[in-house]
Amino acid sequence: MRQRLAVEDPAADAVEVAVVRAAVTAAPAGIAVLRLIGMLPAHWVCGQRIEEDRITLRVRGGDGPEVRGRCGAVLRDRALEGWALETPEPADRPPPGDRAAGTGAGAGDGAEDGAGGEPAEP
Repeated sequence: MRQRLAVEDPAADAVEVAVVRAAVTAAPAGIAVLRLIGMLPAHWVCGQRIEEDRITLRVRGGDGPEVRGRCGAVLRDRALEGWALETPEPADRPPPGDRAAGTGAGAGDGAEDGAGGEPAEP
């Protein structure tokens, strides 16, 4: 019988990377995850959550930019055609066209003070 050692939080130093299906012709997720993990460095410890159109990897053994870079390189392999890294949306970025944040039509383009951004006449 094997005894499991108590560890504070084994996933605390893991980097999470999501891969999504970008084409209907892509290999099924179960096959794609095997190909993906098989092409990553052998010393990385990988856990995965597989959904129909999304694979989430939790990788220990590398830092964030290294893991994302290597996964991106692996996804360029023909065997993983149709799968792509998911680009996370920044949580602090306002939605497009949000005037309160100073973005969108009219924000800083002079639309309020006259035509064509020219100064309004007094």
